[in-house]
Amino acid sequence: MLGNWLKTSTLMAAIVALFAVIGAYVGGSTGMLLALLFGGATNFFPYWFSGTMVLKTYHAQQTGEASAPQFYAMIRELAQRGGLPMPRVYLIDEAQPEAFATGRNPGNAAVAATAGIRKLLSARELRGVMAHELTHVRHRDSSFRRPWPTAGLSRARPVLPTNLRVNLQAGNRPMRRADSRSPWTSRKNFR
Repeated sequence: MLGNWLKTSTLMAAIVALFAVIGAYVGGSTGMLLALLFGGATNFFPYWFSGTMVLKTYHAQQTGEASAPQFYAMIRELAQRGGLPMPRVYLIDEAQPEAFATGRNPGNAAVAATAGIRKLLSARELRGVMAHELTHVRHRDSSFRRPWPTAGLSRARPVLPTNLRVNLQAGNRPMRRADSRSPWTSRKNFR
């Protein structure tokens, strides 16, 4: 976790410094001050609000035990087994199979799954996917990815087809870590 925090902080500081250098070059000390304020704001906003922005982009609806009892119970059990606080659970009415986790820390986490992935996968497979997503929460992987939109390098996740995203993420270290370090990957947890 410290590694992701350090990477995030370093990236955010580098982006703000880049804004300051460009601002100083273009507008002197006033330009540098304005660029520092802009750089700070563009780092602060994505860090605190990107989870909400992603959920709104997908038109995700928060759910509870009453409306999706099996899915909600599965998330609760996986969170308990992983020693995580219960994340907010969202459902997305979309045919594209997709699941993701968001939030700046485990206390503010949310997990979401589309109707497409819930219909496509068996209960056992869906459990594995959601365990993988909760591992991203545990290791705070989404807080490391969040500053990239500020740098103009955001992932085109909602736009790309799933098979292309999987190919692009083949070399993605947080994805491999979520697969290999999940406390939920033992056989007994997927029954």
